[in-house]
Amino acid sequence: PGASASVEELSLFSGITTYPNPTSGYFAIELTAKTESATQFDILNLAGQVLSSNTQNLMAGKNKVDFDASSLTEGVYLVRMTEINSGVSQIIRFVKK
Repeated sequence: PGASASVEELSLFSGITTYPNPTSGYFAIELTAKTESATQFDILNLAGQVLSSNTQNLMAGKNKVDFDASSLTEGVYLVRMTEINSGVSQIIRFVKK
C-alpha cells in the first residue's frame, strides 16, 4: 500500500484569520505555524492566475503577514500559502471592496 498522511500532518498552519475582510486596501493574515519555514504567499484571482507572490520566513508559533490589495479591482480573491520545503499548500479567501 502507498504512504498515507493524516489531515493534521498535511496542515502546517492553524488559527488562520484574515482581517479586515472584506478589505479596501491593506489586509493581514495571522496564522500559527507548526514549524519554522519559508512560505510562499500567492494572491490569485478565481481563474487561478497568480497576481502577486512573495516569500516570508515564518517562525514556529504565531505570525502576521501584511498584504497590499489596493491595486486589485473589487471581487473575490484567494491567498495560497505554500510551505516551500514540503510543497504543502493551504488556501484562504478574501474580498476586495
